Amino acid sequence: MFQDAQWSDSIPKLVQARVIQSFENAHYRRVARPMDGFAVDHQLMIDIRNFRVLNGSEPLATVELGAKILGEGGRVVDGRVFHATVPAKTTDAAAAAAALDEAFGKAVVELVAWTFALI
Repeated sequence: MFQDAQWSDSIPKLVQARVIQSFENAHYRRVARPMDGFAVDHQLMIDIRNFRVLNGSEPLATVELGAKILGEGGRVVDGRVFHATVPAKTTDAAAAAAALDEAFGKAVVELVAWTFALI
């Protein structure tokens, strides 16, 4: 589909930044990166399981994030998988990126709502 395309090693950092931004946009200000060194009550662990555009009869952007909330002593409070799929308008890079962004946004909205309900 994209002959010379290659993911950057910074995708996990970009996902982390966008998730933090999503919490802040939802008016949750008590969020920080692990490297910030703050004492925390809960930690959100995210595993990027799928982040790609599938080229079939209709190109589809799919994002799947596994999430766990850790509490005191590293105890798992809860876990869930968030999945979103969005059709890409075409198979060019710009349309694929736009569809991935939309799918990611849908998955993160669910992630933020789920987190608010638990903590």
